[in-house]
Amino acid sequence: MADSEKPTINVRNEEVELLDTIRRLAPRFNVPRERAEIYGVWTICYRRFCENQDRPVVWMDSVSAFMDFLGTQARLSDAERNQALDAVMFYLTDIRHAEDQGEIEDVESFPRPTSARSLFAHLLLRCEIDVRQALQLRVDDVDMESATLRVQDDNDTRVVQLLPSLRAGMRAHMKRIAAHAEADNPLLFGPDAPTVSVSTLPQEEAERPDDDVEHATEAATRVMKTLMNTAAKTYEQEEDPEQQDDQESESDATPSSGNDTRESDNAA
Repeated sequence: MADSEKPTINVRNEEVELLDTIRRLAPRFNVPRERAEIYGVWTICYRRFCENQDRPVVWMDSVSAFMDFLGTQARLSDAERNQALDAVMFYLTDIRHAEDQGEIEDVESFPRPTSARSLFAHLLLRCEIDVRQALQLRVDDVDMESATLRVQDDNDTRVVQLLPSLRAGMRAHMKRIAAHAEADNPLLFGPDAPTVSVSTLPQEEAERPDDDVEHATEAATRVMKTLMNTAAKTYEQEEDPEQQDDQESESDATPSSGNDTRESDNAA
């Protein structure tokens, strides 16, 4: 594909600033340059989805709805959806935290691997657990034999089933945590959890072959077009009620006219 034909997304001024923030902060979280570009593209896409749907950006319900939208309406592949999920969680858990703490220029490095963010996101989306509870999880709260999590629920404790599709990821994450933990029973997630450098990850995890900026931009462009089409259909549906009222009035008048005709024929 020629440079002039490469997919592009028209960004607004505030989105340019967001992209710049992600690029500058990415190295401090051990996110490679190409992946930072991809994360920026998907973050813009997610924010526009929330704007289009009038949803709060920071709600996990919004993330879940976005993932459903990518699969059902934008028809993205599982790999593309997982990449978008990684990007959104990087934005919500790392970039926004740095922004809220005023650490854009001098943020401490909390180098957690993408797989940890993805596991964290899937726990929130697919298990009965919220952000606060997930951030409180410790190694001893995980029982891999029974595939359960012990979750603190206010003053009570409850058991949450770990879905089969998440067990391998949790097992691998706990091994990484154990290899870098200096204290007993460390946290599993969050800035206080043992950090894992990209250089210490297995080769297949440290090198992501799917860091294709052009492909991600093309996929995000498809999503943007789907969003615009959805917005247009919504606008048309909002405009239709008056036309439907007119059509209903006409349809109501038609049977009445027919009855009059039949009554006239019967009278004759």
